[in-house]
Amino acid sequence: MEIDWTVDPELTRLGWKDLNDVPAEVSARMETLNTIVDVGGGSGSFGAIARKSHPEARIICIDLTPRISPNGVQYIKGSGLELPFKNSSIDLVTVHAMLHHVPDQLEMALEEVKRILRPGGYIIIQEPLDGNPLANMARKKVTTTHHDEGEIPLPSAKLERLARNYFQVESVDHHFIYFYLMPHIVPRVPRILRGAARAVSRGFYRLDKRLLKKERGRKRAAYINIVGRK
Repeated sequence: MEIDWTVDPELTRLGWKDLNDVPAEVSARMETLNTIVDVGGGSGSFGAIARKSHPEARIICIDLTPRISPNGVQYIKGSGLELPFKNSSIDLVTVHAMLHHVPDQLEMALEEVKRILRPGGYIIIQEPLDGNPLANMARKKVTTTHHDEGEIPLPSAKLERLARNYFQVESVDHHFIYFYLMPHIVPRVPRILRGAARAVSRGFYRLDKRLLKKERGRKRAAYINIVGRK
């Protein structure tokens, strides 16, 4: 069964705030930030967040099907496996939900990012993981208009290991256990029940925060954030 990609805006803002804030947090500690490359970024909006503390920075979005929007981003149609930049020429690379589209070519993708990053440059990786039982069940039962047939959520340990092989990893954070699907579920419950559904969702969000402090909880995380440096 295929369904439309619909989310509850309030819950999406709540759940994704920590992840969406990362580019701005990383760029704020960078003295030099001239060029940001958003790999597989669609509209380039994730990379654009990094420009908050460096408004002069140039943002380039590389995607097979760019979704052009008026956010001051330069768009190039291309693959994350063959980036059209010189060696050591880019300050910051953001990779948001792209690597799970090329699960058999992770090393090639990371090698390309390492090649174009200047010494001291940063990479931000955010990807869905394969260890969340609820998300795995949903993927088996439902497809959406937002996803491609070949994408496969990644094993957390493998992705972290590969990131450490190519970069100096500064932080690894896991996100979502029970909350992950709630922004998608709430719009589909009867309108009269949505207030209660949002309240339950906020409870799941707080519960996830506690569970993810423990290793056992992190093994069930649905998403990962990795910040690395060349």
